[in-house]
Amino acid sequence: SLRSMEADGIITRTVYPEVPPRVEYALTELGESMRPIIKSMETWGLAYKAQKYRIRRFPMPDIQNTKKLPACPVETTLTLISDKWKVLILRDLLTGTKRFGELKKSIGQVSQKVLTAQLRQMEESGLVNRKVYAEVPPKVEYSLTDLGHSLKPIMDAMWTWGEHYQHSQEQN
Repeated sequence: SLRSMEADGIITRTVYPEVPPRVEYALTELGESMRPIIKSMETWGLAYKAQKYRIRRFPMPDIQNTKKLPACPVETTLTLISDKWKVLILRDLLTGTKRFGELKKSIGQVSQKVLTAQLRQMEESGLVNRKVYAEVPPKVEYSLTDLGHSLKPIMDAMWTWGEHYQHSQEQN
C-alpha cells in the first residue's frame, strides 16, 4: 500500500491544503533505485506476451494460451511471480536442479501443501520443469525452463536493490 511504501522510505506524500485536498506522491532516491527492477519486469513481460502469441523466444505449454494476460508487461510478470514463495523458488532453482525436500529446507517457513501448489502453478506457466523418476521411494526433481532462466535479470535486479535497501536501513 502507499502508506507502507511511505513508511519504508520508497515514496513521499505531499498534502496540499486545498478544497478538495490534493495529494501527490513521488519516489524517493530509494524508490528511484527500483527502476531497473521495473524495467527488467517490463522487458520480460513483453517477451512472455510475445511468445504467448507464438512469436517464439522460449517454448511454452499450451495451457497458458487459454488465459488472458494483462495489457501491462510489468503486470504480466507480476501475475506469474508475485507470490513470495515463487520468487524464493526461482532464487533457489537459478543455481540448479533441486529435489522437493531441498527446496522446502532452503525456503524454510513454507508448508508442503503451499510449496506443492506453487511448483505446480509454475510448471503450468512454463517456468519450471518437473521430472519424476520411477523408483521407490519416488524421486522428483525441479529445474527451471529456458523461460524460467530468462527471469535471472529480474532476480539480479531485485538482489541488488535488496542489498541497497538493507544498507540504507542499517544507516538509519
